[in-house]
Amino acid sequence: YADEIHSIRRKKEIKIMSDSSWGGDYFIQVNIDDDAQKSGGEVEEVVELIDYAEKEYKLPKGLMCIRSLSEDSNPSESFEKMKELNKAIKDIHPNYMSKLSMGMSNDFEIAIDYGATILRVGRSIFGERAKK
Repeated sequence: YADEIHSIRRKKEIKIMSDSSWGGDYFIQVNIDDDAQKSGGEVEEVVELIDYAEKEYKLPKGLMCIRSLSEDSNPSESFEKMKELNKAIKDIHPNYMSKLSMGMSNDFEIAIDYGATILRVGRSIFGERAKK
């Protein structure tokens, strides 16, 4: 019963959506930092996956990432890579909506600076309530 899915990363998942009656929107999840602890397609695979999606189902609404939280990770670099990838896809697919789902409670302001249109800030909203 979802209107959107933010975690699509394989052709198999696009095929399942195309075979179902679900008509919602979806985002391609990108492992923007090649972090072994994060899910998502590799940057090099994303354009190919979107080409496949357009032929087999429909274009995604946008891209989603959860950046690496390692100490040597730089949120600005991660979000800049997402912004550039998103623009490259828009240049190839003019009908692509090019939304960006990136940024969480600890880095959403930086994500906005790099074009985020959807933020995940649950901890900021529910953090104290969730502990009780």
